[in-house]
This record gives sequence, structure tokens and C-alpha cells, in this order.
Amino acid sequence: MEESRKSSGKIKKGVMIPVPPLPSEMDASYSELRNSIIKRIKEIRQRFIVQANLGMIELYWNIGNDILRRQESEGWGARVIDRLSADLREEFPEMNGYSARNLGNMKRFALTWTDPQILQQPVARLQWRSILMLLTKLKNNDVREWYAQKALTPSLTCSFMLSSSVAMQNTMMSSRSWINGKF
Repeated sequence: MEESRKSSGKIKKGVMIPVPPLPSEMDASYSELRNSIIKRIKEIRQRFIVQANLGMIELYWNIGNDILRRQESEGWGARVIDRLSADLREEFPEMNGYSARNLGNMKRFALTWTDPQILQQPVARLQWRSILMLLTKLKNNDVREWYAQKALTPSLTCSFMLSSSVAMQNTMMSSRSWINGKF
């Protein structure tokens, strides 16, 4: 077996790289092993993505909260956000997300969801772009909370729900304006 394995391999810089056997040459228990390992890798990878996202959302909320509190207590203006953005991008050039605009979004995020236990709320399980959609497209916090909860449903996405909702809200606003004579 070992000789045939070596003879069917490829040579790369003086090292023999064996060619794997065809799937049809493997017995049924191999398929079970492969499927089990693939499933485990996918599950762990998904858990890692969720944890990394939670960490990022927590970090963004804390940054926004820090900016908000300092601006309130020390009267700082937008120039602080511009300076902080430049400093963070210089310190972490390989990372994205520290533009002045995004720091402002972080501040708005902390202003909208004020509870320091942010990770216990449905919004913390959304991707940052979905949170930004909630912040920019919806004005009412109760409605934002409802959408954050619904966006966790596997078959719905924030962008789909909000595009449908915004169209519906615009139609309702136009109807109300027409009825009230404010068109």
C-alpha cells in the first residue's frame, strides 16, 4: 500500500506528495468520518463568527459611549471625532471601521441603545451594517427593537424588511399628507 501511494504521488522540491485515493476507493466509514468533521468545522466556524461579531458590536458600543460621555462632560465637538479617527487609523492601519463617519455611527449606536448590557439585546446579534440600517432608516426606538428581533429570524434579513418597510412607511406618509392636506 505504501509503495503504491508513493508511486502515484507528485514530487515537489525533492519531496514526494501523495495523491489521495479516489472517494470510491474508500469504505463507508470514511464518509461518516469526513461528514462528521466537516459538520464540526462548520459549527465551530459559525460560533467563531458570532463571537467575533459580538466582540465587535461591544467594542463599537463602548467606543460610541466613551465619545458620547466625553462630549457631554467636556463639551467636545466633532473635531475630537476627526482627531480620534486619524489616530486610530494610524495605530491600526490594517483595520477598517475607524473613519470619522463610523465613529459618529458608534456614538449614535450608544445614544440609541443606552443599556450597558448591550450584548444581552437582540441588536447585538446583528451585523454592523444591519444596525446602521436600523439607525438610519427608522426613527422610533420601539420599531428598531422590533426589527432587530425579527431580523434574527433565519428567513428574514434586515435589508429586506427595511426596504419593504420604508416603501410602506413612505406610502403611509404620502397618504397621511394627502389626507391632511400637507402634500
